[in-house]
Amino acid sequence: MAGIVQYAIYLKHRFYDPNMGISQATRLAIYLITETATQDPKVGGSIKAAQVTAQGYSQLSDDDIGGIIQANEEQNKSLKRFFMQ
Repeated sequence: MAGIVQYAIYLKHRFYDPNMGISQATRLAIYLITETATQDPKVGGSIKAAQVTAQGYSQLSDDDIGGIIQANEEQNKSLKRFFMQ
């Protein structure tokens, strides 16, 4: 992490698990960026992401990233509904 990191660091400590697979870690990384952007106007813009594994480097498509952002937003809505019960 670099830049404006206090929100991302907090969320990483809250949600990261060393047993996460690459897909879960990718979803978390994108979540950290989008959530930090909701709290700090210096963060944001288009997200580019890639996965680096023993098999090599794989750039995520904009559609893949958009799908992850949408899934993360649905989870946020679910959590908000939970607290509204």
